[in-house]
Amino acid sequence: MPMCGSKRTPKFDGKASSLLEFLDQYKVLADDGGLQGQDRIKQLLCYLPSDERELWSGLTEAKTSDFDMFVAEVKVMYPGCKGDRCYTLSDLQVIARKYASMPMPSVKELSTYYRAFHKVMQPLLASNRIGTAER
Repeated sequence: MPMCGSKRTPKFDGKASSLLEFLDQYKVLADDGGLQGQDRIKQLLCYLPSDERELWSGLTEAKTSDFDMFVAEVKVMYPGCKGDRCYTLSDLQVIARKYASMPMPSVKELSTYYRAFHKVMQPLLASNRIGTAER
């Protein structure tokens, strides 16, 4: 397992949208390292920023050997971490308002807006949380 703080460790920024990627990266490392139970949980805590480490280590499941239950308890604290639930209609409106006041003199600016809008719009459409009128 990479040392805590090294460049090879997975990073978590505290945002729900990056939690699953962080956990996936960690699981690959933990599997390769043969970590199980409490060792798997302790090593994960080492890779967290101090605020998250304090929060996660205080969870009930952090004191057990059941890594999957620990992860499930962590996910409860990060609504929207499961993909399509991480965006709302108001997120889409914020993007539209932000870019409405910006000049877009070239394709570069327009494509930046397009990518930001679609990143939020696609999961909302896929989950039927917005209709075609809100596009």
